[in-house]
Amino acid sequence: MRPTVHIVFHPEAVDDLREAVRRAGRLDRVAVFCDDLSFGPISPVDQDRREAWVRRKLHHGAWYEEEVGDTEPFWAEALATETRLVAWTSRRSAREYAGFLEWLRRLGDRSCEVVDLTDVMAIHTGRDGSELPPRRVLALAYLAPETMLALGLLDAARPLDDVARQRHLSLWNRLRAENADLRVFGDGGLQSAEITAFDSALLDEIAADWLKVARVVGSVLLAREEHEDVGPFFLSARLREMVKAGRIESQGDIFRIRYSEVRLPARQESAALRP
Repeated sequence: MRPTVHIVFHPEAVDDLREAVRRAGRLDRVAVFCDDLSFGPISPVDQDRREAWVRRKLHHGAWYEEEVGDTEPFWAEALATETRLVAWTSRRSAREYAGFLEWLRRLGDRSCEVVDLTDVMAIHTGRDGSELPPRRVLALAYLAPETMLALGLLDAARPLDDVARQRHLSLWNRLRAENADLRVFGDGGLQSAEITAFDSALLDEIAADWLKVARVVGSVLLAREEHEDVGPFFLSARLREMVKAGRIESQGDIFRIRYSEVRLPARQESAALRP
């Protein structure tokens, strides 16, 4: 019997999935892709080119070194020919779905299995310990080990059929041809977008008084109840761009979202108060 390797596309998913595998008494391995293909160039997915793009457009010189690292060991394990490959993805998470699409492209015509979380519902617990009504699972990254086991997700993998494979690959080929700065969800599914797609939403949350970056970013993320298009890192980078352009003011390191603040410029506040 071939060993099983679970393929995941968000670093926050790996530890909980490994714990679920351990509790189930299995010896399956878990391989994680730490890059985020929802933003940056994807044709080709060249690490040096993407790192340069992050430095230039997201104003962060160490993100690749700190968060991504070397992706070659992942690709070696995730495409190994002697293993049973099970990919976990959701067409509600731009990061998890884009990573899955690139993996599927590299896989070629090899068979694989998929755990599709797109329509999975799960019960969540409130801060007071009470059960909240079931809601959609946006991404594997937000499922606790006990929830994975309760939902039977370790046994939910299904072979990917040719029709679904071609649908996924056609979408990714189009997105790679467009090679936009950003990929988000629209009425037709995952689609290309401008890097400024969330700027207006961010500005709508900023006031004349200082606000924690975590509050501003969190409000924008929560407004998209059915999908997760971007994460705090990307939104923080857009706030930094607005600071550089003089559209807002900041104090602290914006990328440390709990320890930094933003506000509208004082001159903009004064203009807004004029009759």
